[in-house]
Amino acid sequence: MLSYSIDNYILTLTIAGTVTPEERARALDAISTDPAIPVGCVLLLHVTEATESFDESGLAMRLAGLIRTMGLKMAPVCALVGPQTYNLEAHQFQRLAAEAGLRLGLFRDVPSARAWLSGYVSEVPAE
Repeated sequence: MLSYSIDNYILTLTIAGTVTPEERARALDAISTDPAIPVGCVLLLHVTEATESFDESGLAMRLAGLIRTMGLKMAPVCALVGPQTYNLEAHQFQRLAAEAGLRLGLFRDVPSARAWLSGYVSEVPAE
């Protein structure tokens, strides 16, 4: 399952279990056309409940799709929250993100990731 939510310019993508390419495409399409997603949002990838395996080419393909789909909606900053079991994949994704011009922070919990991302939010919507 792949779901998303937006809160104060932080877009959270949550992956649980295994996500098919079709599910991923549908979710990214929904994000790209959702008027609630502001231009310049930062991204939090929450994958602590993911069960799929990730190799480097798969990570590169997913990152390219994410960047292509998000376009200007996404600021060049994202945080990844994942389990210790994805340590190698997280570091590969961080390197690939840097090569693509994204700053990627690695975290073990959502509050830490949100706190780090909040420093990159250029404007906060009025309450």
